[in-house]
Amino acid sequence: MNIHTDHREDFTVNYTALKRCRSIYNKLFIGYMFLLAVFPLVSVFIAVGTVISNDSIFLMLDSILMTPLLYFCAYKAVYHKRDLAAVAIPAIFLVNQLILGISRHHLSGKFINGLWVFKAVSYVFWIHLILLCIAAVFSFFNMQANVKYHWLEEQPGFPHFNERFENQLEDQKQTSILDEYTMNYQQRMKTASSEMQDIELPVITEKEDSNDPQ
Repeated sequence: MNIHTDHREDFTVNYTALKRCRSIYNKLFIGYMFLLAVFPLVSVFIAVGTVISNDSIFLMLDSILMTPLLYFCAYKAVYHKRDLAAVAIPAIFLVNQLILGISRHHLSGKFINGLWVFKAVSYVFWIHLILLCIAAVFSFFNMQANVKYHWLEEQPGFPHFNERFENQLEDQKQTSILDEYTMNYQQRMKTASSEMQDIELPVITEKEDSNDPQ
């Protein structure tokens, strides 16, 4: 049954759009992984320059708390197409940026040779500001892909958008309906046959037969 022939052009367009969405998700996955690898490495690398200080301890704690949360949101945004997770990524970066911005004015940094102060948090603040901008761009493309993907989910033929495949599914549905009808019919016939067998016919005895008028 070729009931989906009229959707052939729609299938082609939608399948192309779905491939584009998947391509975007693959690129976003690579981008998020790179971004979220740089995020803690920057803090760790710069924290090493302060050896053991308030700055290094703060940066290490910041990375330990924020990085798993960002990875979780990236996973949800790319693999589960969650809009909230895609928005949460730059939002977490922004909150973290505000924390760094406030903290860098209260942490003394590290004195080198008694003259120069190496304020690790300030350096991380400016580098993470760049990462925040990148995260916002990724989130924008993630949301665009999500909107298109969610729309495609509601279209006939998702996710295959293949006319032959849809025709096979329709044939299977029709066959299933026919099989169910046949089984119900056979069951009714079996029940009717059993009821007929249970009916007892009256038995005419010889006495009753002799009393019949000639």
